[in-house]
Amino acid sequence: MFDHVTEIIAAETIDAVWELHASRMGEFGFDRLICGLCFDTSAERPPSPADMSILSTMPKRYVERLIHDGLHVYAPFSPWDTLRRSVGTWVWDADSTPARSHKERELAALNRQFEVRAGVTIVFGESPPCETAGIVLVARQDMSFAEVEALWAEQGQTITTLSHLAHLRIMSLPRDATSRALTKRQREVLKLVGDGYTTQVI
Repeated sequence: MFDHVTEIIAAETIDAVWELHASRMGEFGFDRLICGLCFDTSAERPPSPADMSILSTMPKRYVERLIHDGLHVYAPFSPWDTLRRSVGTWVWDADSTPARSHKERELAALNRQFEVRAGVTIVFGESPPCETAGIVLVARQDMSFAEVEALWAEQGQTITTLSHLAHLRIMSLPRDATSRALTKRQREVLKLVGDGYTTQVI
């Protein structure tokens, strides 16, 4: 693990950190990852895609449907729905999880299509200028929830530590020119942070 930590610290771009972390998580059995940084969360409304920055190894179509179509609001693994805890395993079973709304039915169909069944969500909490950030580790398609829980009991602390390290390194690096431009709200938040305002005030 020491070599991996050294590589993360030495990585000079966000893409390099993300590739290293995704590869390491794949060795644990989490071969599909979604990392979200949210610049504006409010108890009055769900987070908007315009206020998020996303890194993912999931197929582009899945991410587009999940985030840009607003299905993340209904997902049991959404970091923004688990702000009161720091980490947790989850299972998605469409047969035992009744879909009540149209959006929930869309999410159930999407997860069945891409065989999203079980995994882990790690919430990083406030990471200025982000109001919250988290990562979803989706287990391999052949892994059961029981296997995920057993793995988590044995390796959870290591996985959590490595995920926090990758997140902190990503937050310390500049966004490259190919990254999505910041929204108006994100620019406002960055300016307020630069002016010395706290997250609570913002």
